[in-house]
Amino acid sequence: MGKRESVDLHTKIEQMLTESRVILPGAQAMLGFQLIVTMTDAFSNLPPSVKGAHFSALSAVMLSVILLIAPAAVHRLSFEGTDCARFHRIGSWLLTIALVPLAAGIALDFSVATWRLSSGAGRAMWGGIGMFSVLIAVWYVWPLSLRGLQIGRKQT
Repeated sequence: MGKRESVDLHTKIEQMLTESRVILPGAQAMLGFQLIVTMTDAFSNLPPSVKGAHFSALSAVMLSVILLIAPAAVHRLSFEGTDCARFHRIGSWLLTIALVPLAAGIALDFSVATWRLSSGAGRAMWGGIGMFSVLIAVWYVWPLSLRGLQIGRKQT
């Protein structure tokens, strides 16, 4: 247990691009719903601070979508679709950082929903902070701790 198999560069690139393709539809769907919400009467009745939080969430998810699409464009345009370790590093970095604005967008809109359900700014703020913390813990802290455990096992 814990022994890693060597994976060739082509497979690593395919896996990284597939991961991007798996995350992207959810982020795009969220972005679509965020855009539609701004056209409703209920949205126009929200206080400016809540509208601002939603706009910030929309902007964060838009940034995430841009970052999730970027590896495919970089692969095609900069590397002409060829396998290259440099592209794998760039694409992996883009995919990894894309989850930060996605988490922020989800958390901000969660705080908007919490405000709408409870009409409490404090609850909304803590709801958003809690959601962001959970997403960062599951998407970054836990995987990095698992990697640390794997590295520790290799050395023993």
